[in-house]
Amino acid sequence: MLENLKNKTARLVLRWKLKKRSRQRNVCSLSSARKIGIVFKCENNEMFEVVHNFVKECRDEGKDVFAVGYVPEKKVPENYLLRKSLHFFCLSDLNWYYKPVVPFVELFINERFDLLIDLSINSSYPVDYIVSLSDAGFRAGKRTDDSEHLDLSIDTGNNSDTNYLLQQIVYYLKILKSN
Repeated sequence: MLENLKNKTARLVLRWKLKKRSRQRNVCSLSSARKIGIVFKCENNEMFEVVHNFVKECRDEGKDVFAVGYVPEKKVPENYLLRKSLHFFCLSDLNWYYKPVVPFVELFINERFDLLIDLSINSSYPVDYIVSLSDAGFRAGKRTDDSEHLDLSIDTGNNSDTNYLLQQIVYYLKILKSN
């Protein structure tokens, strides 16, 4: 019953915050994006490596990248913290209704990215909160029940591989025509 109350409160707070926000949507291809935000629910080391390599590729192409990962554990694993290019938060960084309360999350939400990419395979409220409130011009990610805040949602069917999701997102973002 308490979990149900927390979930209802979380969704209510998010709806209330969304009513107060507006954002300027702007279609953006991967090649034209200069500032990229990446958010993901980091569920395993494979996902961590895929995201880390993608961030490195984007930076090698001269793009400004800010990546935030949610680890659904009480502590962020030490090996994740060794990579300075990624910022992580965990269960202990959430308030009682699952809102992330670390300063870099608020910075991420308010940053005007050309493109925001959600690389989460499975939906989670802390990531949905960030994506929904993000001031990014264009948002892309996996189609889920909670993906109504994405401008481009990719249906991966039953495939739950992070690398496959990333390949699909990159493919479609490369063929988009930017405004």
